[in-house]
Amino acid sequence: MMNTAYDFQEFEIGLRTLVDQMAVDDVFAREVYASLCNMRWQREGMEEPVSMSWRAAGGLVADLVGRGEWYLDYYCSGNEGVVSERVREALGGLGWIPVPWPVRDAGSAVGEGASSRPV
Repeated sequence: MMNTAYDFQEFEIGLRTLVDQMAVDDVFAREVYASLCNMRWQREGMEEPVSMSWRAAGGLVADLVGRGEWYLDYYCSGNEGVVSERVREALGGLGWIPVPWPVRDAGSAVGEGASSRPV
């Protein structure tokens, strides 16, 4: 099942609640970027988690911070896929939980034995 545009809009609305903190705390802004990369996010009642590319994550954070930056100011800046405790708490308070991508072991077909449980 595919995500709807509504799911992405709801996630972006949640991220917008972090704008004030990201604008004054560059470390937090980079933590948000890292938490969007290689990670899916889901709220109760959603059929599929939402996710985005690293470029889209960098662009979204740059837009939200609002200092005239662009995606390359965040893109590949480190810790991609790591959800910091601060981001986990901020988005968790809005009902969003991180859902890692399934891990594929070398001997299995894609998805076989994979786990998509929330972390």
